[in-house]
Amino acid sequence: MMSLETTIADEVVTLLNGNSFSQPLTAVRAWLPVFDPESLSNLSVVVIPTRTNLENASRKAVRHDIEISIAVQQRLGLATGDAGDEAEIDLLHNLADEIRNFLIQAALTSARLSGIEQRVLVDPAYQYDFRTFTSLITLTYRAFVTS
Repeated sequence: MMSLETTIADEVVTLLNGNSFSQPLTAVRAWLPVFDPESLSNLSVVVIPTRTNLENASRKAVRHDIEISIAVQQRLGLATGDAGDEAEIDLLHNLADEIRNFLIQAALTSARLSGIEQRVLVDPAYQYDFRTFTSLITLTYRAFVTS
């Protein structure tokens, strides 16, 4: 039997892969998403179970708040600091927004969405050295488990 975290992450992957976005994507689940910048020449969408908070809801039920992060990454073109960078970043940021908006409306069978946060990870030195766009969408799903 899979953990609730894995079940939820797999449902998110299935939803993403079953939807059409402005750019084609294939989402995968990973526990340790480590990529070298060269492998990110193609779009990468990785779903990661990142944190679980448990709280007693009653004598027989435990509330699980499970965070699932989605990393949207792609290496930018080789030109540095030109107008093409902005256009590439705009397209990738728009895709991350599409994913976020889709998941706000999508329903899982194992839990319900209770919160969402989106960050574009911008470190100028990293952007300059590795030329990689990264947007991180963190979803919090809530489920109640009875004993």
